[in-house]
Amino acid sequence: MSDTTRSSDHSEISIIRSADGKMFKVTVPLSTTTLNALKDVIHTHPDLGPIQRKHQRLFHLGRELKSGNRSLKALGVGKFSVFLIHLHSLAPKTFDLQSDDDNDHDDYVRDDGIAADVGIG
Repeated sequence: MSDTTRSSDHSEISIIRSADGKMFKVTVPLSTTTLNALKDVIHTHPDLGPIQRKHQRLFHLGRELKSGNRSLKALGVGKFSVFLIHLHSLAPKTFDLQSDDDNDHDDYVRDDGIAADVGIG
């Protein structure tokens, strides 16, 4: 069974996120979709994003795709019937500063009665 569904020039591209190995699929026209446009799709995708363009590194057939204004077809996506792209994110991890769900029992109460977190470790 093919990993790709084609209708005219539209192709289904599988994107594997290197951080957790999850695979997601997007359908785009290869000849008119630029690398930057694909990065924008990734940024707005509910399961992949938000990852800004500058934090995305995309790889196809072992090489990094860098020419943002070139079409996916010109960059070789779909060549040899391979429609798989690896996404590596350089985005720094985000932390929720409002939550103390760490369950590390390092909370303490200051002299003024306000609870605080030691935050060591």
